[in-house]
Amino acid sequence: MDAQRYNDKLGKTLVEIVVSSVPRLADDEIESFKAAHVSDIYLHPGEPKFEKRSKKEPIHYQYARWDWLHNNKEKYVNILRVCGFEDAAIQLCLDGKRPLNFTSEEIHRELVHDLAELKTKLETEANLTDVRFVQTGSSVPGFSTNPFKGFAKRPSKITCPHSSDADLVIVANGWENYTAENTKKGLKLLKYPTTGLRDGTNEVRLGYWKNRVEAYPPALNEFYDKWTAKLGGGLQLTFQEGDPHIAPWEHPIPLDQYN
Repeated sequence: MDAQRYNDKLGKTLVEIVVSSVPRLADDEIESFKAAHVSDIYLHPGEPKFEKRSKKEPIHYQYARWDWLHNNKEKYVNILRVCGFEDAAIQLCLDGKRPLNFTSEEIHRELVHDLAELKTKLETEANLTDVRFVQTGSSVPGFSTNPFKGFAKRPSKITCPHSSDADLVIVANGWENYTAENTKKGLKLLKYPTTGLRDGTNEVRLGYWKNRVEAYPPALNEFYDKWTAKLGGGLQLTFQEGDPHIAPWEHPIPLDQYN
């Protein structure tokens, strides 16, 4: 299947801004600014605010937050600053080059190298074709898109490189066939809708949910074990068949980035 949608998003900047040009907050402004713009709210079923937010589709809140970011770029830079991120890391994040859960170029370079090797092994071990990778989750844009985290319509639940997990989508042709062939070995991938787009499109991805399954290709379990231990918040994997729609806050990973 042609990977046109994936290729169209590859290498694109998330937010156009020169971070170093954004004026810094005065020392006596930081705490009040952080209290007004950063939230650790996490709503759960049964809570009145959870029920209220549940009445609208997740994309309502996701795009409200995304639009707020683009209308308040400088303020958002200072949100990331007061949460402890340096300008260089913020710039790489907003340029769409290195998500914030990677605290150095070295560890990100190692991941990209391992993904390039994983691509080759998966295409051999699982008979997949055109394997690609997309990183999702809060570390990509810096904030959670989960409608039940943070303030409803603005980015406020900020990622933490020491506790936020890394969400990786492995895109390929052949996942559904591989799943069907390995169900007797305990391989069960639950389909669930995700990546809502403005036009109402919902991509369906296959769930892995942080569990190691022997029925997976050996290279995948080796990769999972290594990076679950290596990343502060661990690793979550999901799978995508074919050519996916990719939300603007997701990051297709160029495997030649460090070549």
